[in-house]
Amino acid sequence: MLTLRIRGPQGQAVATLDDNATLAQLRSKVEETTGIPPARQELRHGYPPKLLDPAAPSETSLTSLGITSGEAFVVSEGSAEPAASTSSSTASQARPRAISPAVVPSAAPSQTQQTVAPPKPQAAGSGGQYIETGGGFLCLRVVPDDNSCLFRAVGLVLSPEEADAAVSLRRVVAGAIQADPETYSEAMLGRTPEDYFATILKPTSWGGAIELAIFAQHFSTEICSIDVKTGRVDRFGQDAGYDTFVLLVYSGIHYDALTFSFAPPEASTSFPPPNIDFDTTVFPRSEEHLLSAASELVAQLRAQHAYTDTATFALRCGVCREALKGEKEARQHAEQTGHTSFTEYDG
Repeated sequence: MLTLRIRGPQGQAVATLDDNATLAQLRSKVEETTGIPPARQELRHGYPPKLLDPAAPSETSLTSLGITSGEAFVVSEGSAEPAASTSSSTASQARPRAISPAVVPSAAPSQTQQTVAPPKPQAAGSGGQYIETGGGFLCLRVVPDDNSCLFRAVGLVLSPEEADAAVSLRRVVAGAIQADPETYSEAMLGRTPEDYFATILKPTSWGGAIELAIFAQHFSTEICSIDVKTGRVDRFGQDAGYDTFVLLVYSGIHYDALTFSFAPPEASTSFPPPNIDFDTTVFPRSEEHLLSAASELVAQLRAQHAYTDTATFALRCGVCREALKGEKEARQHAEQTGHTSFTEYDG
């Protein structure tokens, strides 16, 4: 069976079709879900978002089009055109168009070429930070400040089907350290391997570069972590020849994730974020230009001072109001008290 996710102007739904389903059956299912007749449907899927060829025969099997179970389709309503159109008009139809924040391109040619400028950047914690790129939006996906931000950010992009990936990802780290004591020696870890993997299993323990290197190898995916303060990109697994990569943002004491969406993110404090199932979270190596877009988004965060200078910063605990100095004291305080809300101030 093929399980497909369909997102239309009025909402989203999940559709189930036979493995040998045809394009006609898909369009019929889309009509049931969205009310848009087949002749007016514009179906986009994949990354970069590609428009399904409107001239493809209705009896074409979905598998022959490379459509697999789990794919997401974004549906918009276009203008019905005669089947016998000129080659130039067909080419125009097949070319992906700029998508407005409502993800519903207008049928009028003068309007389909318009793009809506990004609004004034919002605070990083609002869940509304994004940048337009590739016919969609590269979105900052904020994860909770709960000592597991690295694990939650990695889980969001590399294990999105897990309800609480942070727990299993901590086990992945512990297992990797136990399995390779030569690589993960006391000299590398800064403590005995036994102490390290016992500590990393605790929900109050933070993760960092060691964990990201382990996850890159575990998922056979390069992890690109962009530092907000400096703009530096730390690339874990870069030399391993992996075919895919993911994007994280590091503020100095907190990790968030970047994903690609057909619509700008909704301002929300919930986690996982709304409609995350429709996001692209892992990118092919051919799309490395997304790193430039990610760096531009991070520059917006830097302009908002959405980072913590771990070498000079002064923090105040948002729970007990204790004054702290530097990342080391913040880590110790979080591990000892479970308090994870910190505010930078001029100390």
